[in-house]
Parts: sequence; structure tokens; C-alpha cells
Amino acid sequence: MDVLVTDGAGFIGANLANSLAASNDVTVVDDCSLGTPENLDNCVTFEHSSVLDDDLPTDVDVVFHLAVIFLWDGRGRPDSEHTRKYRRLCQRRRAGAPRRLSDRCLCSDASV
Repeated sequence: MDVLVTDGAGFIGANLANSLAASNDVTVVDDCSLGTPENLDNCVTFEHSSVLDDDLPTDVDVVFHLAVIFLWDGRGRPDSEHTRKYRRLCQRRRAGAPRRLSDRCLCSDASV
């Protein structure tokens, strides 16, 4: 099974990715703001990228979305551009059966 783990180079994500890699093809996407690819086993594919980027892997069977994004516009309000990108990511990940999603989407809009 092809598995994507976002924010997978930190402590929790790396342990999850390394465990899953025993019987799956695992790709980790992480911007390395808190994690490091050295936490990952050699059999895990690492992509230095942000979950806000438009070119994330989409040809996966399962997504473990561990990334949490806190973005503000400087006036104490959520940044609408990044919020739209994040919602599109969540929608893409939820679209198309038989994909399953372990998701920590922290969005104020329940329609995401």
C-alpha cells in the first residue's frame, strides 16, 4: 500500500512512518521546521516540502495527516490564502474512495 505521512520527520511522525514502512511504501512530507529526515529509516521516501505546496503526492492509498498549521495575517485573524490552500489539501485527501484518512485537520469550518 502507498502511504503518505505529513509532518512525518518529527518524533511521532517518524515513528509512525518507520513502523508503516515494514509492510508499505511510505512517503514523508515535512518542511523540517520541527523534524529532521535523519529520524527516518532508509526505506522511507522523504520529500522536503510543506503541506501548503500544490505538488504534494496524490497517488497514495492512505494519508496520515499529522501536520498542524497555525497561520495568521498579522491582525489576529486566520490568513485566508493559506487557509484556502489548506482546505484544498484536506478536500483532495478526502476525495476519491478507497482512500482512508487519519486526519488532525484543525479547521473552524466543519464543511472542510
